[in-house]
Amino acid sequence: MTSRLLQNITKAGVLAGGIAGVSLTYRYEEVKKVQSNLPKTELWSFKNSSTKEDKKNVVIVGGGVVGVTAAYKLATNGHKVVLLEPRSQPGKECSACAAGGMQKSNPVVDRGTWIAVTKSFIPSYIFGDKHEQYKFFHIDWLKSITDPFFLRWSLKFTKTSLFPCSNQEYLQKEMLKFTDYAVDDMIDLMSKKRDPMSKVSGYNPNGSLSLSYDPLPKEESTIKVKNPAAAGKTYEPSRQIIGKDITVHEPSILHQKVQPQSAKHEYMSRAASSERFTEELARRCEEDSNLDVTFLYNTRVEDANTTTSSGEKCRVTQLSTNRGVIDVGDAEVLVAAGAWCPKITAHLGLYCPVYPLKGYAMSISAKQVLASTSLKKTDLPSRIVSDKYMYTSRLGTNYFV
Repeated sequence: MTSRLLQNITKAGVLAGGIAGVSLTYRYEEVKKVQSNLPKTELWSFKNSSTKEDKKNVVIVGGGVVGVTAAYKLATNGHKVVLLEPRSQPGKECSACAAGGMQKSNPVVDRGTWIAVTKSFIPSYIFGDKHEQYKFFHIDWLKSITDPFFLRWSLKFTKTSLFPCSNQEYLQKEMLKFTDYAVDDMIDLMSKKRDPMSKVSGYNPNGSLSLSYDPLPKEESTIKVKNPAAAGKTYEPSRQIIGKDITVHEPSILHQKVQPQSAKHEYMSRAASSERFTEELARRCEEDSNLDVTFLYNTRVEDANTTTSSGEKCRVTQLSTNRGVIDVGDAEVLVAAGAWCPKITAHLGLYCPVYPLKGYAMSISAKQVLASTSLKKTDLPSRIVSDKYMYTSRLGTNYFV
């Protein structure tokens, strides 16, 4: 019986491996076909682009919040920047589904994270969770199991979660330090009184509430919450709020059908629209004559040429796009393409352990809501409010998402 079962499992594994192999070959051939049809004309060249001795030429791939912010920062320090963006405008794939939250938190990869992500992929009935209301990850299994990026990412994610390396905690804390720096830098820009950026991007300094509907222990007054900061997961100060104190801080929660039992109040958290922030920063780059930034929109990187000399790291010499060839010359290349980084860095012979999961959000005009309903201003969220399913934030006086 056991022998026959092992034989069936082996046959299934061989069949699945064969199907995956054929599919991977097909995908590879499709990529090569696209690359062979790319235009060979020169779109941009840094060959004759001269800069001062302490300044550099930089190519940035990706016009999201990271790419445009990097372009702005580099240009203000005198560097020359060319930014490539596949869409016709900047910031159109910014992560708005996080409601623009600027929080000093670090998504730690561990066994619990791995279990949660795995459960979100697999149908809920397998785990017997019949009460699950939403299915957040909709995955095309045929495309995913034949996608080399997904296969490599899933193996890396599993290994890192279940069998962490010796310096993993150190690496996570280093990443958290960068998050801490980036958030402080954003807040500093938003807090300048003479700078309209805070109004443009709907800056919200009111903090956040993470709601919990789980029953509280009988001794409510003695409830203890672990300090995430002690585990190196966040720099964000927080406190626990229980029962009616939650609606005192956030009256909009009174309109929920089920009231939360407790909430984590991160009173130093901030929020802003990453899309509007990126659009405004790109506008400043284009209109400020002191900033040398060129935006090449509708430009998608499909291939790259690299060279490696003895004792040196891999260096990009040429980028092939749907509009022509970018002669990189002695310029530096920064890939800031968000979820699409793995597909771009793969052309450079590099592996980026990110998989392109895309999220979506909806923006609603608060003015229209108030004009067409009996709701009052206090009935709309005044800060970031999150629970198991939704992440909502009031961004300025006009919108919340």
